Amino acid sequence: MVVAGGLVATATPAAAALSGVVTEIDWSTWSSDQSQTAIAECPAGTNVIGAGADIFGDVDEEAIEQVLPNISNGTVTVTAKEADPDTGYWQVEAVAICAPEPAGLVTVLAGRSGTSRDKTVTASCPGSKTLLGWGFDIGSGYGEVLVNQAIPDGSSATAATQVTVSAYEDDTYSRDWSLNVTAICAKAIPGQHVISATQKGDIDYKLVEADCPTGENLTGGGGAATTNTPSLNSEILINAIYPMSYSVGPPNVLRMSAAEEDPLLITEKWTLASYALCV
Repeated sequence: MVVAGGLVATATPAAAALSGVVTEIDWSTWSSDQSQTAIAECPAGTNVIGAGADIFGDVDEEAIEQVLPNISNGTVTVTAKEADPDTGYWQVEAVAICAPEPAGLVTVLAGRSGTSRDKTVTASCPGSKTLLGWGFDIGSGYGEVLVNQAIPDGSSATAATQVTVSAYEDDTYSRDWSLNVTAICAKAIPGQHVISATQKGDIDYKLVEADCPTGENLTGGGGAATTNTPSLNSEILINAIYPMSYSVGPPNVLRMSAAEEDPLLITEKWTLASYALCV
């Protein structure tokens, strides 16, 4: 509180460096279909700066195969498929993080294809631009390829400039498949940084949230499920990469959740990390 000239002024929180951030969502139909798609669209006057996805229902049976942001039409398309045949009902949610278009907004695509092996792809922002969000697309995966790691660089004091995504074959799978990664980049915004959180333990379902500091907004984020035995990464399904807020207002929390598709031995511990891109 500041007293000046007999008047009392109350300090207010500093405004976020990127204002007007909102989330838009779309759900697929509640069904037992093997493949489901939802498309979230940003409102007029805004564009996509980040993306998210969520599976509701049999969360240990479906794999998120596509989280595809498109700045040309302001949409996020999310597709998920059953990793194994299943009669249970489920649905997928697409989340678009939207804002008035930041200066220099572009997307950068990187990919690998033509093999039936696990893949890792890094998409990097050009020049001095920084990372706002990201997406991925598995080609010819048919539910047999799991994206379990999407890790931005940067730190609690520095902005991210790239994201590295890894995908693993669920079972023995002979078909060639591709991994394409999209980085959403823009001119650097003062105060950009990365906040992370992790959860360990022996439970077969994990949920962890990375929170942006008070007064900051979430532009996007990623996560990573990792095991003591790297070959078992293919047994963990990420079922939520979810931007959210616990109060009315812009998103400021990145929730990650994942589950074991097949029960792992108690000795096979795994960790789930969440990375929030904040500004």
